[in-house]
Amino acid sequence: RLDLKVKTKVSFAAKSVYRSSVIANSGPLPPKIGAKTTYTVVWEIRNASNDLQDAQVKATLPPNVRWENQTSPADARLTYNLSSQTISWSVGRVAAGTGVLNPALTASFQVSILPSSSDLNRSPTILNDSAMTATDTFTGEKINLDANHLTTEMQQDSLTDSGEWKVVK
Repeated sequence: RLDLKVKTKVSFAAKSVYRSSVIANSGPLPPKIGAKTTYTVVWEIRNASNDLQDAQVKATLPPNVRWENQTSPADARLTYNLSSQTISWSVGRVAAGTGVLNPALTASFQVSILPSSSDLNRSPTILNDSAMTATDTFTGEKINLDANHLTTEMQQDSLTDSGEWKVVK
C-alpha cells in the first residue's frame, strides 16, 4: 500500500487599477507632479484542491504613497499599520475550489501618490512586493507565494493605456 498526499495548487496575484468597479479613484491620468492620484490595489487568491488555513497577505507602501482607508469588500479583514506602512489581509481559511469552482477571493484597497519632480517620466511604485502565506490542511505544507511590486504602469487595467502611466509636469 502506498499513500500519497498531493499538494494543492495555489495562485496569488496583485494588480493596480485606476478605473475600478469597486472603489472610485480620482486625480489626473497620467499622474502629474504635485497632484494627488488614487489607485486601487487588488489582491486575488485561487486554490485548487485542498483547503488552506491561516492564509495571510502582507505588503508595505513606499514612503511617498499613502493609505486612503477605502477597502472592498466591507468584510475583508484588511488592516493598515501606519508606523510600519504595512497592509495586512487576514484571510483565514481558503476552501478548495476557490477561483476554480467558486469565485476567487479578492480584497481591494485604495492608495494615493503625490508625484515629485524626481518621478518625471517614470512609473513610480505604489506598492512594494506582496507576500502570501498559508498552510495546506491536507499535506501540512507551508505555502509561500509572492507578487511583484506594483507601479502606476497598470498593465492589468484594460481601461488604461501606456500614455496614462508615466508622471508628467
